Amino acid sequence: MCGIAGVYGKKAHIKTMLLTLSQLERGTLGCGIAWIKRTKIKYYKRPTHPVTVFRDIIEKLHIDTHVAISHNRLPSVGDVSLQNTHPFIACDRTFALIHNGTAFNHGLRIQLLREGHRIRGTTDSELLCHYLEDLLLTHGSFEDALLELAETKLNGAILVLAWDGTIYGIRTFSNPIHYLELDGEVYIASTEEAIMTVTENEEDIQPLKAYQLLKVKNGKVELIGEGKEEPKITYKYSVCSGYDWWRLKDWWKNL
Repeated sequence: MCGIAGVYGKKAHIKTMLLTLSQLERGTLGCGIAWIKRTKIKYYKRPTHPVTVFRDIIEKLHIDTHVAISHNRLPSVGDVSLQNTHPFIACDRTFALIHNGTAFNHGLRIQLLREGHRIRGTTDSELLCHYLEDLLLTHGSFEDALLELAETKLNGAILVLAWDGTIYGIRTFSNPIHYLELDGEVYIASTEEAIMTVTENEEDIQPLKAYQLLKVKNGKVELIGEGKEEPKITYKYSVCSGYDWWRLKDWWKNL
């Protein structure tokens, strides 16, 4: 169980990390962030606690971006290492991918290595990134490629940040994605509780249906596909486990 988050809006790198710090119960054994700078994918990740990564972003990195995605890790496949920490970057650096779930893609690693993909770690999540590259070559669009990925190889939930600043999200059963549109900005997270640090109006937070594609471009949300019905499950987690709630609320107020 990992945590994924994404933001389109002012100071997106700080806001997506605040969403990450609001879901620490989903893992603290690695953290990373990807963002856009002049149509180029930039990223920073470390196999350490998300609070440490957040401090690095605030104190060391000079980031100015309107779109970012971030990840906090609870490993199910692969050890705790830099190579296994999300996000994963496409070989041609046209997108970054973060994943919550276990993909169970046996045999896919050998296929991708034979095709020349540069696989550096031992996680199944990294394989999804490189397989998506192959699907993009076949389909020519992120929309069609991600819909096929969900039907064939994906187990869990992913966010993808494309070179043009578009965020895509898609999930299978049991791995939630929630999103909020607020004042021209969009907030995405694994848990509804994480987004509740942004707004007190729970009704504004929307769940993404399984096998439905979320597309966020220029601050506008588009849903592609009808999705599939699934058993009603209520996801409740301990918000901000290991981090002070009041400190996060102060951060939001000062942005």
